[in-house]
Amino acid sequence: MSYNNYDSNQYGGQSGYGQSGQGGYGQGGYDQGAYQQQGYGQGAYQQQGYGQAQSGYGQQDYGQAAYGQAGYGAPVGAPRPPVSFMPAVKLFFKNYAKFDGRANRGEFWYPYLFNMIVVFVLMIPVLIGAVVAGASYDPYTGSGGGGGAAIAVIGYVLLGLYGLAMTVPTYSSMIRRLHDTNKSGWLALLVPFGLGIIPLIMCIMDSDPAGVQYDNPSNPPATEADL
Repeated sequence: MSYNNYDSNQYGGQSGYGQSGQGGYGQGGYDQGAYQQQGYGQGAYQQQGYGQAQSGYGQQDYGQAAYGQAGYGAPVGAPRPPVSFMPAVKLFFKNYAKFDGRANRGEFWYPYLFNMIVVFVLMIPVLIGAVVAGASYDPYTGSGGGGGAAIAVIGYVLLGLYGLAMTVPTYSSMIRRLHDTNKSGWLALLVPFGLGIIPLIMCIMDSDPAGVQYDNPSNPPATEADL
């Protein structure tokens, strides 16, 4: 009997410790408290504070950063900016011996037209000298034509000097134009063998973005902005 009384009242009593534990600590204090439902289980830290912060980091701070789009300007492989006649001629001389990089059609064909005009102008004294020499020449005595011949010789000398001076920039311009069409610049070597029409036709082709492989990022050809 003493064991039963001790067991039910003093040791195993439900009113003294068990119920108070359920009411004071189990239900109100911990199990259903704001700590489990509000503080941790559905708290803003797990769903809002970390979940949205992670999305903001992945989409805004890094994934769509200005490094690839706005930070460095034009994308890789961007075409050369278009130029008009006189800026193209200036770039022709400024990029005198620039054999790497690219040149668009305006950068090649405007200087090509300019050189054709200069050659035509230099041919004028040659033609005048030839006409004067022919008109004053006496086929019977073999005399005359000295003044006209001198004019023609001067014209030829000027024409030869100009052609010699334009050799390097013309080849460099053609090579860069071939690069812009994603063709090898070595095709320009066909010109001395009488096959210059082949690279010349290729220089008419549109720009190919793959020609960026011929660029030298550390030392690109000058543009109109550099004039």
